[in-house]
Amino acid sequence: MIEHLSFEVASFLKKHYERELPSFAKVKFTIKVLITNTLPILFLLILSNYFGQRRDYLLAIISFALLRKFSGGYHSKNADTCVLITTSTLFIASNFSYVISGFSTIITLFSIVLCVCFAPSRILKKTRVKEKYHYIFKILSVIIVILSLIIDNSTITLAIFIQSLLLINVNPKKEVKILE
Repeated sequence: MIEHLSFEVASFLKKHYERELPSFAKVKFTIKVLITNTLPILFLLILSNYFGQRRDYLLAIISFALLRKFSGGYHSKNADTCVLITTSTLFIASNFSYVISGFSTIITLFSIVLCVCFAPSRILKKTRVKEKYHYIFKILSVIIVILSLIIDNSTITLAIFIQSLLLINVNPKKEVKILE
């Protein structure tokens, strides 16, 4: 669905603005990234209005996205699946965080361990930052999780924990280095 929509929008734009735009592939990729990143937020804002929990949804979106920015993690190969996984994950973090409220400290400590062991994960193809500086991403990831411990909000804790689980890479040797 997202692939098709990206293709159609890119075709329309290239047809009407051929000289102003870069190659078709770049336009299509940019549109796909915009849709893939915007759709979960849009869906979650609609759900937050329906369930009346705007604050929890925004906390989940911001904390998940902030940690993901620096820690990396699992990336679905299909954009539709990515939107579904992200939306579902943040929906769960927003609506079911009360389940972990008595265990927030333990879960946060476990998230710190996951970040120390696995962050940054699967970012070699996703960043231009040299590998020798990736330790900075690990430090920032751990700082974000420690801040969540200080804030002590179960929605933030669960969103960060789920993102921390996405760092686990059972086959790290499969990651290909393309930037030196």
